[in-house]
Amino acid sequence: MKKSIGILTILIIAFIALPSEMNAQYGKKKKRPVKTDETEQVENERKSSREPKAEKNEFQILEKLWFGLNITNPNINNQFLTLGLGPMASYKFTPSLSAGIISDFNYVYVWNRFGSAENYLDYSVGVYGRARFLRQFFGHVEYNYTSLDRIDTSAPRTTFPVLFLGGGYTSGRPPWGFEATLLFDVLGNLQRYKIPFVYRIGVTYNF
Repeated sequence: MKKSIGILTILIIAFIALPSEMNAQYGKKKKRPVKTDETEQVENERKSSREPKAEKNEFQILEKLWFGLNITNPNINNQFLTLGLGPMASYKFTPSLSAGIISDFNYVYVWNRFGSAENYLDYSVGVYGRARFLRQFFGHVEYNYTSLDRIDTSAPRTTFPVLFLGGGYTSGRPPWGFEATLLFDVLGNLQRYKIPFVYRIGVTYNF
Protein backbone atom coordinates (compact mmCIF):
# COMPACT_ATOMS: atom_id res chain seq x y z
CA MET A 1 0.00 0.00 0.00
CA LYS A 2 2.77 2.37 0.92
CA LYS A 3 4.58 1.51 -2.30
CA SER A 4 1.50 2.33 -4.38
CA ILE A 5 1.09 5.65 -2.59
CA GLY A 6 4.78 6.51 -3.31
CA ILE A 7 4.49 5.69 -7.01
CA LEU A 8 1.32 7.75 -7.28
CA THR A 9 3.01 10.70 -5.58
CA ILE A 10 5.97 10.56 -8.02
CA LEU A 11 3.60 10.47 -11.01
CA ILE A 12 1.67 13.51 -9.74
CA ILE A 13 4.88 15.51 -9.24
CA ALA A 14 6.12 14.56 -12.75
CA PHE A 15 2.79 15.52 -14.30
CA ILE A 16 2.93 18.96 -12.67
CA ALA A 17 6.62 19.62 -13.51
CA LEU A 18 6.57 18.47 -17.19
CA PRO A 19 4.36 21.26 -18.64
CA SER A 20 6.43 23.91 -16.85
CA GLU A 21 9.64 22.54 -18.36
CA MET A 22 8.11 22.38 -21.84
CA ASN A 23 6.87 25.98 -21.60
CA ALA A 24 10.31 27.14 -20.51
CA GLN A 25 12.00 25.46 -23.46
CA TYR A 26 9.37 26.81 -25.89
CA GLY A 27 9.94 30.30 -24.57
CA LYS A 28 13.66 29.97 -25.17
CA LYS A 29 13.06 28.94 -28.77
CA LYS A 30 10.69 31.82 -29.49
CA LYS A 31 12.98 34.45 -28.07
CA ARG A 32 14.61 36.56 -30.84
CA PRO A 33 17.66 38.76 -30.60
CA VAL A 34 16.94 42.47 -30.28
CA LYS A 35 18.29 44.48 -33.23
CA THR A 36 20.43 47.47 -32.46
CA ASP A 37 21.19 50.42 -34.71
CA GLU A 38 24.55 48.90 -35.61
CA THR A 39 23.08 45.55 -36.67
CA GLU A 40 20.41 47.29 -38.78
CA GLN A 41 23.09 49.39 -40.48
CA VAL A 42 25.16 46.30 -41.27
CA GLU A 43 22.11 44.51 -42.72
CA ASN A 44 21.21 47.53 -44.84
CA GLU A 45 24.76 47.69 -46.20
CA ARG A 46 24.62 44.00 -47.08
CA LYS A 47 21.30 44.46 -48.89
CA SER A 48 22.59 47.45 -50.84
CA SER A 49 25.74 45.55 -51.81
CA ARG A 50 23.57 42.77 -53.25
CA GLU A 51 21.59 45.17 -55.46
CA PRO A 52 22.49 45.08 -59.19
CA LYS A 53 24.82 47.85 -60.33
CA ALA A 54 23.58 47.85 -63.93
CA GLU A 55 20.91 50.45 -63.21
CA LYS A 56 23.48 52.80 -61.65
CA ASN A 57 25.79 52.43 -64.65
CA GLU A 58 22.94 53.08 -67.08
CA PHE A 59 21.96 56.21 -65.17
CA GLN A 60 25.55 57.49 -65.26
CA ILE A 61 25.71 56.96 -69.04
CA LEU A 62 22.42 58.81 -69.57
CA GLU A 63 23.74 61.68 -67.46
CA LYS A 64 26.60 62.15 -69.94
CA LEU A 65 24.31 62.36 -72.98
CA TRP A 66 22.72 65.54 -74.26
CA PHE A 67 20.37 66.18 -77.16
CA GLY A 68 19.35 69.10 -79.32
CA LEU A 69 17.02 70.18 -82.11
CA ASN A 70 17.85 73.13 -84.37
CA ILE A 71 16.02 75.21 -86.93
CA THR A 72 18.48 76.00 -89.73
CA ASN A 73 18.50 79.11 -91.95
CA PRO A 74 14.86 80.13 -91.46
CA ASN A 75 14.03 82.66 -94.18
CA ILE A 76 10.99 83.78 -96.14
CA ASN A 77 10.54 86.51 -98.75
CA ASN A 78 8.64 87.16 -101.98
CA GLN A 79 10.82 84.69 -103.93
CA PHE A 80 11.41 81.64 -101.73
CA LEU A 81 11.03 80.01 -98.33
CA THR A 82 13.73 78.00 -96.58
CA LEU A 83 13.39 76.07 -93.34
CA GLY A 84 15.72 73.42 -91.94
CA LEU A 85 15.35 70.99 -89.06
CA GLY A 86 18.42 69.44 -87.46
CA PRO A 87 18.46 66.88 -84.62
CA MET A 88 21.71 66.10 -82.81
CA ALA A 89 22.95 63.83 -80.02
CA SER A 90 26.20 64.09 -78.11
CA TYR A 91 28.32 62.48 -75.37
CA LYS A 92 30.02 64.60 -72.72
CA PHE A 93 33.62 63.57 -72.09
CA THR A 94 33.92 66.37 -69.55
CA PRO A 95 31.43 69.04 -68.42
CA SER A 96 32.83 71.35 -71.12
CA LEU A 97 33.90 68.97 -73.94
CA SER A 98 31.47 66.86 -75.97
CA ALA A 99 31.15 65.21 -79.38
CA GLY A 100 28.36 63.54 -81.31
CA ILE A 101 26.38 63.14 -84.51
CA ILE A 102 24.28 65.75 -86.26
CA SER A 103 21.97 65.94 -89.26
CA ASP A 104 20.06 68.64 -91.07
CA PHE A 105 17.09 68.54 -93.45
CA ASN A 106 16.45 71.79 -95.27
CA TYR A 107 13.30 72.43 -97.27
CA VAL A 108 13.28 75.09 -100.01
CA TYR A 109 10.14 76.37 -101.72
CA VAL A 110 10.53 78.72 -104.71
CA TRP A 111 7.70 80.82 -106.12
CA ASN A 112 7.92 80.93 -109.91
CA ARG A 113 6.05 83.81 -111.57
CA PHE A 114 6.29 82.28 -115.01
CA GLY A 115 5.64 78.64 -114.18
CA SER A 116 4.90 76.13 -111.46
CA ALA A 117 6.50 76.43 -108.03
CA GLU A 118 9.62 74.40 -107.25
CA ASN A 119 10.43 72.32 -104.18
CA TYR A 120 13.87 71.18 -103.02
CA LEU A 121 15.10 69.07 -100.14
CA ASP A 122 18.72 69.46 -99.07
CA TYR A 123 20.21 67.38 -96.27
CA SER A 124 23.47 66.72 -94.46
CA VAL A 125 24.81 64.13 -92.00
CA GLY A 126 28.01 64.42 -90.01
CA VAL A 127 29.89 64.56 -86.73
CA TYR A 128 30.71 67.51 -84.51
CA GLY A 129 32.52 68.57 -81.37
CA ARG A 130 31.89 71.33 -78.87
CA ALA A 131 33.92 73.15 -76.24
CA ARG A 132 31.91 75.12 -73.72
CA PHE A 133 33.43 78.10 -71.92
CA LEU A 134 32.22 80.93 -69.67
CA ARG A 135 29.05 78.84 -69.12
CA GLN A 136 27.04 80.53 -71.87
CA PHE A 137 29.40 80.35 -74.87
CA PHE A 138 30.72 77.44 -76.91
CA GLY A 139 32.94 76.71 -79.88
CA HIS A 140 31.65 74.36 -82.56
CA VAL A 141 33.46 72.32 -85.23
CA GLU A 142 31.51 70.11 -87.64
CA TYR A 143 32.36 67.88 -90.57
CA ASN A 144 29.49 66.61 -92.69
CA TYR A 145 28.46 65.51 -96.13
CA THR A 146 25.91 67.85 -97.67
CA SER A 147 23.61 66.88 -100.51
CA LEU A 148 21.93 69.69 -102.47
CA ASP A 149 18.88 68.97 -104.56
CA ARG A 150 19.07 69.90 -108.28
CA ILE A 151 21.77 72.54 -108.60
CA ASP A 152 21.01 72.69 -112.33
CA THR A 153 19.27 70.58 -114.95
CA SER A 154 22.38 68.50 -115.68
CA ALA A 155 23.05 67.62 -112.01
CA PRO A 156 19.90 66.41 -110.20
CA ARG A 157 21.75 66.16 -106.86
CA THR A 158 25.23 67.22 -105.77
CA THR A 159 27.00 65.84 -102.66
CA PHE A 160 30.21 67.24 -101.17
CA PRO A 161 32.03 67.52 -97.80
CA VAL A 162 31.67 70.60 -95.63
CA LEU A 163 33.83 71.70 -92.70
CA PHE A 164 32.12 74.19 -90.41
CA LEU A 165 33.86 76.30 -87.79
CA GLY A 166 32.07 78.69 -85.49
CA GLY A 167 30.41 79.08 -82.16
CA GLY A 168 27.33 80.15 -80.33
CA TYR A 169 25.51 81.28 -77.25
CA THR A 170 23.35 79.21 -74.89
CA SER A 171 20.99 80.11 -72.07
CA GLY A 172 18.06 78.67 -70.20
CA ARG A 173 17.15 76.76 -67.09
CA PRO A 174 18.92 73.37 -66.80
CA PRO A 175 18.43 70.76 -68.03
CA TRP A 176 16.67 72.70 -70.83
CA GLY A 177 18.44 75.37 -72.81
CA PHE A 178 18.15 77.59 -75.87
CA GLU A 179 21.00 78.29 -78.27
CA ALA A 180 22.00 80.28 -81.32
CA THR A 181 24.88 79.11 -83.54
CA LEU A 182 26.74 80.74 -86.45
CA LEU A 183 29.02 78.57 -88.64
CA PHE A 184 31.28 79.20 -91.64
CA ASP A 185 32.33 76.71 -94.33
CA VAL A 186 36.15 76.85 -94.30
CA LEU A 187 36.56 74.42 -97.23
CA GLY A 188 34.66 76.70 -99.59
CA ASN A 189 32.57 73.92 -101.11
CA LEU A 190 29.26 75.35 -99.97
CA GLN A 191 29.85 78.84 -101.34
CA ARG A 192 29.91 77.54 -104.91
CA TYR A 193 26.16 76.95 -104.62
CA LYS A 194 24.89 79.18 -101.81
CA ILE A 195 26.14 81.46 -99.05
CA PRO A 196 28.90 79.81 -96.95
CA PHE A 197 27.26 80.78 -93.65
CA VAL A 198 24.79 78.69 -91.66
CA TYR A 199 22.90 80.00 -88.66
CA ARG A 200 20.83 77.88 -86.32
CA ILE A 201 18.51 78.45 -83.41
CA GLY A 202 17.36 75.59 -81.26
CA VAL A 203 16.65 73.90 -77.98
CA THR A 204 18.89 71.51 -76.02
CA TYR A 205 18.47 69.06 -73.17
CA ASN A 206 21.22 68.35 -70.61
CA PHE A 207 23.87 70.36 -72.51
